[in-house]
Amino acid sequence: MIYIAATSLLSKPWKNGGGTTVELVISPPGADASGRFDWRISTATVASSGPFSIFDGCDRTIVQLAGSSIRLVHEIKDEGIEMAREVEQRLIPGVPHQFAGEWQTSAYLDDGTALDFNVIVRREVVHSITYSVGADTGLWSAEAAAAITLIHASGGPCIVDCGSVSRRIETGDSLFLGDEAALLKGSASQRLRLRPAFQLRVVQGLAIVVDIIAGAKCAPHPPPSKA
Repeated sequence: MIYIAATSLLSKPWKNGGGTTVELVISPPGADASGRFDWRISTATVASSGPFSIFDGCDRTIVQLAGSSIRLVHEIKDEGIEMAREVEQRLIPGVPHQFAGEWQTSAYLDDGTALDFNVIVRREVVHSITYSVGADTGLWSAEAAAAITLIHASGGPCIVDCGSVSRRIETGDSLFLGDEAALLKGSASQRLRLRPAFQLRVVQGLAIVVDIIAGAKCAPHPPPSKA
């Protein structure tokens, strides 16, 4: 287990000045998000409306954590059609939204700033599953099919049980589990149990959990259906 304290991480401004990103973990270690990487997990503060960066060959997942409502607009070019179509998606706090990194995507804020959680994976190398764990369920248990799992305490402190080891995660901090060498071999499993540190109801989810799984996706990320 590697504990990632939010206070130990650096916030990097976006090139367009529209926000900042805090990188939780990137693979391979030391890679630059503006260059070649296999996967990255981060949080971001969106300060103003504007376009997202393009990540060719990647799939993205975004989860709104707090702040202003976010409306995404994806511009998608379907095969054989010259003109792109627009698909809108208003983010629901705590609910993951997936989209392809190739799509021209812009975010629009209703009022003030917003905080979100982001996963980017290179689809020819790995794929990911992102989900929220709500405090109203009381106790959670999951069999992780991934070699690597990251748990981000987004809505309150929580405790992670992994085998005989337990670790408390403070709000805004993360816990990194797994061996990247096992990920490359494509075989690993770990039994996890996640529980709240206090008997509190967290409306927007206690934690965001990300599984990084070895192997390419079978097909490119499908575009959403027309509204």
